[in-house]
Amino acid sequence: MRYLLLGTLAAVIVFSNFSTSYAGDHTLIANSATIQPKKSSGADWDALNNPPDPFVIASLIVKTPDPKVKAETSVQKDTLTPKWTEKLMDVNVGDEVLIQVWDKDILQHDLIGETKLVITKKTIEDGELMLSFGDVKELKLTILKKTKPVK
Repeated sequence: MRYLLLGTLAAVIVFSNFSTSYAGDHTLIANSATIQPKKSSGADWDALNNPPDPFVIASLIVKTPDPKVKAETSVQKDTLTPKWTEKLMDVNVGDEVLIQVWDKDILQHDLIGETKLVITKKTIEDGELMLSFGDVKELKLTILKKTKPVK
């Protein structure tokens, strides 16, 4: 990941090489979330008291020098209850995934919350996960077994 600092504005632009090429047996899907009405500090999410513009980033925590398996959902504008139903990435039992929910802003995105998710046999069997972390009241994820194409 490379960062570019723009003079005294101190704005950071992130140039990422996101990749979702990973041979997992299951698919991790971001479904929906419920965000706290205000930041933990008590401040509003956006100017003019607007709700956040949430999106999810999932990063596979790889034990190699090149951890580039990442995925990002679309941004849901001005909502405390975003809905995505978007594929994040393929996963296997034993994988660790860093889940982050962000509020998209013009100059600097605000981290709403982050957590690590370890993919276990039980999480796969359950199929549906409800996570709570940071200012995320609830993040609903689904893990589906990938199907092989019929010949």
